[in-house]
Amino acid sequence: MNRMDSEKRTRRFGRIGAGLALAGIVAGCAQPGDPVTTGPAAKDPNVQVRYSPTSLRGDLRVERAASRKFEGLMQANVSLRNVTNAKRVLRYQATWKDGDGFQVGDPGAWQKLFLDSGEVENIKLAAPSPGGRQVVLQVRAER
Repeated sequence: MNRMDSEKRTRRFGRIGAGLALAGIVAGCAQPGDPVTTGPAAKDPNVQVRYSPTSLRGDLRVERAASRKFEGLMQANVSLRNVTNAKRVLRYQATWKDGDGFQVGDPGAWQKLFLDSGEVENIKLAAPSPGGRQVVLQVRAER
């Protein structure tokens, strides 16, 4: 093998290795709460969960997210699990958006949520008007 073939092979494998490393980094960054691409929460594109601070992603897991239209209004059900060994005190708020992504109605007050270690809580939500199509559930640590 000559020097030129060796350099081409090194560059080719270097690019493949860099691509694999990048894929590994991206896959390793996905956690509960990030835009979900697999699992139960990925089955409903009308439900999104956001955490504040983002470190809550490691403490909570979306077990189930579902939505449906009932009597002209969208409804959603989100099941959150505390995956830590400690009790968590949280607050949540739902913001509904129309088909174009604009907010519909007032998000309302933050609701308190207590989750013991391993506990699952089902949060039921209803759109404030028929225009509500997608919900963003914001979950934050109690201050």
